Amino acid sequence: MTLTLWQFLQHKLQQPLSCALLTVLDCKGSTPAKSGAQMVLSSDSESMGTIGGGTIEHQLTKETRKLFINHSQKIYHRQIITDKIGMLCGGQQEIAICILDENDLALVEQILTCLQQGNNGFLIIQANKLSFTDKGKANYEYNNPNNWFYQQTLTDTTRVFIIGGGHVSLALSEVLKFLDFHITIIDNRPELELLKQNRFADIKKIIPKYQKINAFVPEGLQHYVIIMTHSHQSDGIVLEQLLNKEFAYLGMMGSQRKIDVLFSELQAKGISKSQLSKVHAPIGLAIACQNPKEIAISIAAQLLQQKNLSS
Repeated sequence: MTLTLWQFLQHKLQQPLSCALLTVLDCKGSTPAKSGAQMVLSSDSESMGTIGGGTIEHQLTKETRKLFINHSQKIYHRQIITDKIGMLCGGQQEIAICILDENDLALVEQILTCLQQGNNGFLIIQANKLSFTDKGKANYEYNNPNNWFYQQTLTDTTRVFIIGGGHVSLALSEVLKFLDFHITIIDNRPELELLKQNRFADIKKIIPKYQKINAFVPEGLQHYVIIMTHSHQSDGIVLEQLLNKEFAYLGMMGSQRKIDVLFSELQAKGISKSQLSKVHAPIGLAIACQNPKEIAISIAAQLLQQKNLSS
């Protein structure tokens, strides 16, 4: 669940308007969205997010609009078999529809606080209850329409650490914010105007000496790290400290010649080829980029490729 989606939900409930949170609980076979996909519909006909689009989303949107007018409960479980609604993908989706009002605002704000602080959090949806906890793990159990349990991880999945606050960093931050990544920018130049202009980053840190960066980039199999400092010397200082940490993705920007020179310098210090082989360098998909925005898109595409194919 993204920060932006919860902010949209908070805004609507504050007005106050009724809203519906639709969540894909489980998927089997080929379906237009994966488990965890979510969207919010409000009673004023606005929406944010998606549960895959197409026929399923259209059908459930129509049903949800009717529930705003007349609903007998707050949470509904729906099982959609795609073949039965004219789709050719041959799959099955299980979806929860949660009807929310101003009485749910406190819960939404509790979740927002968790997301804004980057803490662990889990959304729980049951047949008769929507709640939040800071402990547990992702899980889905279904017995019957009145007895089922779904717990979704809210955080940890989309944190990116960009080391360097220059032109590409700014362009990349904009793209990744659109893709709902939680973004931390780290630089060693407090006077850098581009860093001040970056309104897309969730966190901006100034570390005068990159030699201490190890303490500011926590390892994690759901953390993405991108190195693009202002010099190959500082790139090397950062990379050397982070090589022994486990990340979902570790990449470094630069020309092939720059990468070759830097890797040779690190190997001379005793770092093995196998250690360096896990670094995506040069970073990004090879699409002949010409400017910071194109480079940002190629990097974002590579991150999505890593994220989606490993999930």
